[in-house]
Amino acid sequence: IDVYEKSIISNIYEKINRKNNLEVTIPYIQMPPAYDIVPKNIKSFVGLVNGIRLIQAIEDNIETIFDENIRLYEGNTNVNSSIKNTASNDEESEMFYFYNNGITIICNEVSNSPNKLSIYLKGVSIVNGCQTVTSLYNLYKSNKLKENVGITPYVFTYPYGAISEESLPIIKEMGFKAALTCYGKVNMITKDTEKLYSLD
Repeated sequence: IDVYEKSIISNIYEKINRKNNLEVTIPYIQMPPAYDIVPKNIKSFVGLVNGIRLIQAIEDNIETIFDENIRLYEGNTNVNSSIKNTASNDEESEMFYFYNNGITIICNEVSNSPNKLSIYLKGVSIVNGCQTVTSLYNLYKSNKLKENVGITPYVFTYPYGAISEESLPIIKEMGFKAALTCYGKVNMITKDTEKLYSLD
């Protein structure tokens, strides 16, 4: 008889019921592995992606890639106007990487190809960064997005959908902006300044 933790069984069930089959391949400038939880088969990568290459990689799925994001595009807000102004400005666009806090992507499967400088993601969803990516998409469609805009994606793959408590201090130390699970329910965001914002 094999015995499994309740959380693993529950997360397998959630993954099976996660209705996301989007597949994208994103070219990157760099995408080193960040932190893996081997027993749970969880991988993560943090890297640098050119803004135009990112939009080209996801533009066919722009209507659905944010389906698991708790906050969809909010239109022409001050923040979104600032994103557009920076990313379309000849002098400021190269600073975009330093001004922007990146995006978070989750997926069911990941395959990194360092020789090709690309990462393949299956069951992909952008769960943080809708304002950034949609603003860049709008600039791209109007041919105003500058070539030197770079952003940092935070890519997680959750075969079992869980982040262990033991991993959170390590992930925080590495500079991740959020810890997320990939199953649907009401999300509560903690404001504890000693912790990552965590959706669970």
